[in-house]
Amino acid sequence: MSKHKAAANLPEEIIEEILLRLPVKSLSRFRCVSKSFNAMISSPKFGDEHYEIAVRNPYDLSRHQIFVMNSMFELNAEAFSESHFSLDKFELINPDFTLVSSGFKTCISSKGLICFSINYVFGRPDIYLWNPMNANYEELYGRYDIDPDCIYYPMGFGYDSSTDDHKIVIPFEPRGEEVGDLVRFQVYSLTTLNWTEIEGRNELGPFTFPYLRSGIYLKGEIYWLGFGRKKRMIMCFDVGDEEFYPIQPPVHECKQAKTMEMGVLGDCLSVCIGEEGNGVALWVMKDYYEERSWNKMAFIPFNIIPDSICCLMPIFVLENGEVLMFCPVNSGLSIFNLKENKCISILPTSEVPIVVTAHLGCLIPYL
Repeated sequence: MSKHKAAANLPEEIIEEILLRLPVKSLSRFRCVSKSFNAMISSPKFGDEHYEIAVRNPYDLSRHQIFVMNSMFELNAEAFSESHFSLDKFELINPDFTLVSSGFKTCISSKGLICFSINYVFGRPDIYLWNPMNANYEELYGRYDIDPDCIYYPMGFGYDSSTDDHKIVIPFEPRGEEVGDLVRFQVYSLTTLNWTEIEGRNELGPFTFPYLRSGIYLKGEIYWLGFGRKKRMIMCFDVGDEEFYPIQPPVHECKQAKTMEMGVLGDCLSVCIGEEGNGVALWVMKDYYEERSWNKMAFIPFNIIPDSICCLMPIFVLENGEVLMFCPVNSGLSIFNLKENKCISILPTSEVPIVVTAHLGCLIPYL
């Protein structure tokens, strides 16, 4: 019996189980195999199950794509021979819709969509949505009014599973107002196509949002690493409930911090803390909302970090302990082998700002 006949005789539920474990790119091609394949892969139920399986395997690079935006250089292909990261999982792209003016660009992935913003100096950003699966994109220009009397900070982008809705969240404050404990957000729903404003008091006092770092999305929540009273603080926004609350970073480490950057490793919020004269401590938050839940995952000594890299932002981690790190200040991209204390540079530093995101594909065509 040929392989094709054997596959044709497999029960439909077995075929579905096999397809559920394949990457989005492969499934997009398999739609053309037959009408039954197309019907199965195109069904919303299949799309949801496929995405949920992928979410439960956050270390599986085969289901992710690393997008590097606006790089002037090619990736160092030879360096990948020393790593379990695969070159074909990286894409250097310059979508036309991101090439608008200058200014800081952000790039956030959330359930199948990528949201870009181009922030002018504290002004309301130009916002674009992009679905890499079908290359569709949409500009939100004209869907909001810019208030010249407000300062807008880098946005967040997240998914609300309770309503199957994506939301854009932009922190803001009136110009000239003294920083206090009042926190304000403008929230845009892709379902209702409406903006709403949310405000409330921060229970830990004044909070200042970062000028150049967008919100980090993880498990239905968006996080910003900013400043409280003379110390670092994390502000968390629940995309579903549209409520916010502060989280303390590893406080005992913050006193020694020269730099601090936040990202996601696996299914955990992560913070990289640069210690004066020593190296970079990599922390992950295992149990949420408790200060004591921060665990030190690794320590990277300065002698293995390239001199041109001044800070590190975690992007993706493999099960073998290799971590992809980005330097948001001068755009370097490196792979750190935490078990062997080795650094592999895959993209040189540059004065031209780039953005990097790990994207988990989704079959559901939100755009």
